Order: sequence, then structure tokens, then C-alpha cells
Amino acid sequence: KLDYDICESNELPQLMNYKLVIIPSAEFMSESEQQAIIDLTEAGVSVLMFGVLPKMDEYMAPCSILANQFHFKTTLVESISGITSKETEFISYVYSQIKTTDPKLRKIAQADKNLVGITSHKHKGQFTFFGLDISSGYDHHKLTFIESFLHSQGIEPVAYCSDPLVDIVVHHTDKLAVIYLAAPRTGQLTERVETHDRDIFFRVDLKKLGLKFPKIKVTDILESEEIPALKLTSAALASGIEIRISYPDGKILLVEKRK
Repeated sequence: KLDYDICESNELPQLMNYKLVIIPSAEFMSESEQQAIIDLTEAGVSVLMFGVLPKMDEYMAPCSILANQFHFKTTLVESISGITSKETEFISYVYSQIKTTDPKLRKIAQADKNLVGITSHKHKGQFTFFGLDISSGYDHHKLTFIESFLHSQGIEPVAYCSDPLVDIVVHHTDKLAVIYLAAPRTGQLTERVETHDRDIFFRVDLKKLGLKFPKIKVTDILESEEIPALKLTSAALASGIEIRISYPDGKILLVEKRK
């Protein structure tokens, strides 16, 4: 579970504040936006693009600034293929195949024998392009692939849940944190659903939130006051704890410093 923002690709000053910028791409993109992506990588921001590399501007005139800068082109294919990477294998929708003769580009994903993922370290910030759909669709193999890429960028989640259908959100001040667990995630609830209970594991790293509490107490504020708060350490919460959750339902957990 990662914090993120949604911005316009031409908002260069704002995008400079991020470690990683993810940009969907089609065959057309303005010259200024293509140049902005190059400027981001030169400034040290990593960029991940996926789809088809642009070869025209917004007026459908030839414009291959990105292709010329990073020395590769793409060919539109639109197929479903098995994807192979160093980390795992999975099935995905493929938008394009990558063509390059630059030995400095690192090949990181293939669809059968066709190249669909490359990384360039030409600039201070890393440029990565995937010619495939990078959404996980809750495929655990694809989740492993995405998490491995984020890890390579130094992006680690503050919170984790063992069930991808359970949404976890953490709000905090400098004195406490509130953990929201929602089952199922937003948009996943149907009109006809069978209720059931399930044990899940989750973890939250309070140190990454700036909360340096050696000992904590966790109170489920939706439960009866007769149920005592869970007493543990921040290290234990960062490692992971087990909790029983009802489907559909949710929990709101208040995390406070304990003396």
C-alpha cells in the first residue's frame, strides 16, 4: 500500500518533487511533454512509462524526441502473452513490442521472445518503459513483479496486508496513528455477498511515519469497550500481526504510545 498523487504530465515543477513518476503512453504526445519527461530524468526523477512510445505530437506530426533520446522504438501489437522477467512469470495484455540496437539498455521483460520491458540509466534518474499492462489485477505473480520494480527504486510501503482484497489506509499525527482496514476494497462489494470471518496479517512501520514509539497500544474503536487494547511494540507491528476481520466489514484501529 503506497501513497500517491495524480498529476498532469506537463506539470514539470510539481513532478520534480517525486521519486518516481508513472506515465501511461500512446502513439502521440506533445513535444513539450516528451521533453519534460527527459528533463525529469536529467534532474534525478525516475520515470516509468507503459503502453506505446509516442512518435507523433498532438497534431499528428512526426515527433520522436523520447525515441531518439533513449534509442528505442515500439511496434503496436495488442495481444495477450506470457511475460518473463528475472523475478517471475505471468500473463498480461501486451500493447507494444520494443525494438532497439542499443546494448546499454537493460532488457527486463519479454513476451515470448519479444522485448517488452527496458531500463535506461543514461541520466541521473532511471527511465523504464513497459509495452504491457502493468496493473496487477490481483495476480500474485504480477504483484511480485511490480513490488520488485518499486523496491529497485527505493520505494517501500509503510503498510502491508496479506489479503489484496483488504484495503489498508493509515492516517497519523505526531502523537498517534489510525489504521483503517476495509474488506473488501472500494468498488469490490456486490449486491449479493456472503458474510464470513477470516484471519489476515498486516503490518505498519510507524518509524517510516516519523512515530518513534518503542511501546504501543492498539485499540479497535468499533469494538466494545470491554475488549482490552492490544499491547505490543512498534517493532512487532512493523513485523506483522494477525487479526480477524469480517467480510464485508472493516476495522478502525487507534495506535497510541504506551508508557
